[in-house]
Amino acid sequence: MRSRPVLVLAALLALAVPRAASAEVWVIDQQNGPGTDFTTLSVALTFAVQDGDIVLLRPGSYSHAQIIGKGVTLIGDPGPSGQRPDVKSLSIRDVPAGKTVTVRGIDGHENPGNGAIGLVASLWIQNCAGPVFVEDFRTEQVASVYSKPTPIWVNASQRVVLTRVDVRGPGATPTQGIGGQADPAPGVRVVNSTVAMYDCRAEGGPGSDALGGPFSTYPSFDGAPGVDFVSGTLVTNGGEFRGGDGGDGLLDAGQCLPGSSGGAGLVLGGAWTRLDTAAIGGAGGTDPAGCPQVGVDGADVLVAGGAQTVVADTHRSYVVDSPLRVGQAGTTTFVGVPGEFVGLLLSLAASGDAAPTFKGTLVPGAPLFFAGLGTVPATGVIQFTVPVPAIGGLEGIVLQEQALVAGADGFGLLSSPSHVVLVDAGI
Repeated sequence: MRSRPVLVLAALLALAVPRAASAEVWVIDQQNGPGTDFTTLSVALTFAVQDGDIVLLRPGSYSHAQIIGKGVTLIGDPGPSGQRPDVKSLSIRDVPAGKTVTVRGIDGHENPGNGAIGLVASLWIQNCAGPVFVEDFRTEQVASVYSKPTPIWVNASQRVVLTRVDVRGPGATPTQGIGGQADPAPGVRVVNSTVAMYDCRAEGGPGSDALGGPFSTYPSFDGAPGVDFVSGTLVTNGGEFRGGDGGDGLLDAGQCLPGSSGGAGLVLGGAWTRLDTAAIGGAGGTDPAGCPQVGVDGADVLVAGGAQTVVADTHRSYVVDSPLRVGQAGTTTFVGVPGEFVGLLLSLAASGDAAPTFKGTLVPGAPLFFAGLGTVPATGVIQFTVPVPAIGGLEGIVLQEQALVAGADGFGLLSSPSHVVLVDAGI
């Protein structure tokens, strides 16, 4: 058991000191606590943070922010009781090839939309050629009369990896029917992009119930899909996509307002490679006595011109605590199949390229460092802690980590990745 931490520690030392480029660490704290550089995230990202820098975001509620045209690491720095920062909306745009954006440990605001396309999503990823990695992001949104925000919207971006993302789209409301805004929103929408999703949960917003009254009636509305995959390439390992439930019907003054359909687990409009991922349609709305119509359950997968390839195997999960200060002990957890040998890939560089031979997407880039984690015990879990070594006088570095095992067919299989930020003890 002691050999695994020693190997990982050696790997960190080998990577950090000779190869790391200098990165400045910025502390953003709405409460202006000790060590704060800025109290406003948007100001820091726009005017101070440069390529390769690390942004530590302390707990608080932050307004709209943008990362445009540069590579940045934005990580939530939790409070003593686990408090997390939330950002009203985060837009990541125009990241060129050779630059990387990493976001981890942040919550989306429950209702970011104000009607402008760039601010509708809690997380909007647009026109990015360089890899964009998002880990441990979550939000549950609420619709309004003016907007129906999709939590995560990826458009025209070719190397996006979402890991342990948990989102739920907003439900419809009858008042949204004024102006044609009644439909709920999906949890995730992908358009003309290449996206990998590991251990993600996406749920579509529920439809609204029918309403009656002396002056006007409103029909019920369908639930939204968990994932609206419009076009591109989607690779999923683990996780669950669930459609929103349809709205219930109503018998109003003898008029039957029927229940509506549940949303699809996933709308399939592109090429989907699926490994151990559940897709579940939402339940149809109920109908009152006297209405013959029935709210239909949503399809698990609604084919809209795309096709899926199912890979027979079991997803493996890999997570490392982050951020970590030098001298602090961090916990590494791998969940897999008892008896299999686990290797660890580490790098300071990022890839984000599809790796069909390894049934997934390779996140660490060249040069790669390999360390053995050992054999999975009968519990199916390898877990250990290891102290963070000195990082050669640098303020911070970012490690890209991912486990590799032999899958059920004997060929390689990549686990979910984990993006680990190491910072100096004094920050």
